[in-house]
Amino acid sequence: MILGLVGLATFYAEGVMAEVVANRIAWGQITPCAECAGYVALLDPDTIGRRVWLHAPGRAIEGPFLVVDCAKPTDRAYLLSRGWVVDVDWETGQRWGMNAPLPGVRVLFDQPGGAHGDAH
Repeated sequence: MILGLVGLATFYAEGVMAEVVANRIAWGQITPCAECAGYVALLDPDTIGRRVWLHAPGRAIEGPFLVVDCAKPTDRAYLLSRGWVVDVDWETGQRWGMNAPLPGVRVLFDQPGGAHGDAH
């Protein structure tokens, strides 16, 4: 299991992640996550429905975040070449003061303290 990835974080435009969440719930691909701090998109479609934690530079580890989206297959090589690892929802981007890609963000697949982030 990959314990973590480190790289660039970007953020979705306002309202876009909420639309993705609503669609994934309607399609039966995810279930609502009341305890989640927000929503993210990762590279791999196999991560949709998992919970992850994020550690941005200078901030405490936050989470869990529910993975609700993934990169299009045609975009994956480009994103990897840029060092991209995660898109966060608009609200998280605003809370973090993001106005550009944020380097050095760590995506953790296991909850700090040892519990697994796999929701399956």
